[in-house]
Amino acid sequence: MKYKILRSFMKALGYGKSKAKGYPALIPKSDEENIEKCWDTVKDRTDEFIITEKMEGSAAMFVLDRRKRIHIYSHNIETGYSGVWGEVAKTLQLEARLRTLRKRTGKRIAISGEICGPGIQKNIYHFPAPKLFLYNAYDADTGRKLTYTELCDTASALGIEQVPFIRKGKILTTVDAMLEDADGKSVFGDVPREGLVWRTEDGSIHFKCKSRPYKVWFEK
Repeated sequence: MKYKILRSFMKALGYGKSKAKGYPALIPKSDEENIEKCWDTVKDRTDEFIITEKMEGSAAMFVLDRRKRIHIYSHNIETGYSGVWGEVAKTLQLEARLRTLRKRTGKRIAISGEICGPGIQKNIYHFPAPKLFLYNAYDADTGRKLTYTELCDTASALGIEQVPFIRKGKILTTVDAMLEDADGKSVFGDVPREGLVWRTEDGSIHFKCKSRPYKVWFEK
C-alpha cells in the first residue's frame, strides 16, 4: 500500500513521465531562409534552380527507426499518432510504405512535407481532409539530402503528392524582383500563393520568397 501511495505522489510531481523526443540530429529542420537574408550569398549564382510553390500548412517529418517503427515529428517534437500528423500517417499507411521503400532501396529515407487541410492555417485551399505534400527527403543514416530527382522518385515510389512544381529558373536581378515573382495564384484554387521555394538540384542551396500581398490577404 505504501508503495502505491509513493508512486501516486511521485507521479503527481511529474516523475516518471516521458519527455517528448527531439528532432533527429542528422536531419535538418525544414525552415527555409528568407531571400532577404541570403541575397548576398545567392545573387551572383548563374545555375538553374528548381522553383516550387510554398504551401500554407503545418510541417511534418516521418522516419523509421532501425527496428522499422515509424516516428512522426512536427516542427521540433515527436507527436506520435496524435493530431493531423498521426491522421496523415494512418491514412497514407506511411509506416508500411516506408518499410517497403527501405526494403527496395536498402536505406531508411526520412520524408518531410507540409500538411494542409481542415483546422490548419485557415485551410485556405479548402481541402476536405488533411493532405501531405512532400518537399524534402533525407538518408536518415547519413543526413544526406536527396537530390530533387531522387525526391521525385521517392514521392512516386511512396505514392505521395509533392509540393507543386512551378518552373526552373535563374536568380533574378534584385530582391524586389524575386519577391514580386513570388506573387500569384496558388495551384490549388482561386487563392493567393504564400510564396515560392527555390532550391538547386542537389539541395545544397535553398531559400524561400514570401509573397507580400499574401501576408496582407491572409491576415484579413
